[in-house]
Amino acid sequence: STPKPSSAASDVYKRQVQEGRTKGFIGEKDAENAMPSKPTPARLYGNPKTHKPIQPGSAIPPLREIVSNSGSNCEGLGKLIDAITRPVDERANTFIMDTPDLLRKIEQLNEAGPQPVGTHLFSCDVVALYPSVPTARGPEVLRKRLLLAGLKKELVDWVVESTLVLLQSNTFEYDDGEGPKLFTQADGAGIGQANACAYAGIYMAEVEEKALSNWRRRGGGARVAEKGLQWRQGNRAEVGWFWRYRDDCLGLFRGTRMDFLNFLATLNDVDPAIRFTEEGFGHAVNFLDVRITIGEDNCLHTTL
Repeated sequence: STPKPSSAASDVYKRQVQEGRTKGFIGEKDAENAMPSKPTPARLYGNPKTHKPIQPGSAIPPLREIVSNSGSNCEGLGKLIDAITRPVDERANTFIMDTPDLLRKIEQLNEAGPQPVGTHLFSCDVVALYPSVPTARGPEVLRKRLLLAGLKKELVDWVVESTLVLLQSNTFEYDDGEGPKLFTQADGAGIGQANACAYAGIYMAEVEEKALSNWRRRGGGARVAEKGLQWRQGNRAEVGWFWRYRDDCLGLFRGTRMDFLNFLATLNDVDPAIRFTEEGFGHAVNFLDVRITIGEDNCLHTTL
């Protein structure tokens, strides 16, 4: 996209920080630390996806493009917005914090009893999550869910306005071998922006809730009561549970593979910008740094 001078963005960030301080949303010290000291763009670099195979003609795995905001104009404001929005992100029913949290959830599932015969594990990936959250819809979803979480309207207005500033002024430097050039991301959140993780997570919670509701109401009419651990093969297919760590999803599915593919299609019908791809389906999947299996006892087993 067309390069923009970073000084203009710097002034906008300063105004947002000053407004937050004036209205009492942030303290004096936080505001002082968040003020850009001078116009400085972020920097684009690539991080190898070591879990992906090396493609023919390449010497390294595919790269994940990351915009490093360290020392940039938007670092301070992004951290302030992250501190406000992250607790809302972490409140989602589908949220996984880390590997210990995943292991605790699996332990709780096993304490409830063995899974019905015909239960499968599945894992999905959300393609390019952060850049894919559409700026045309993401900020309003953020507003909706922050208000539902109980945040005051005036604070929410400032958070949403600040988020739009961060999204629309994500200017970064990239050296293509002919010298550094400035670019501004046209849509979505920047991978590396301090507020991007919570922003994308909050948007995904909205997508997931709609998808799960649509799945349970498929065929029209009222939602059908689920059988849970009383489910038996031949019953209407069910999602036993659905969790997500950033852009990686994990769940239990009760039904056939064709049923699961229909569920995957339901996930992909909610928002054309958000695409789920199957990573694994069966009695064993890899998730985070854990190998998860359904054993002969129909309980979940983990190997680190």
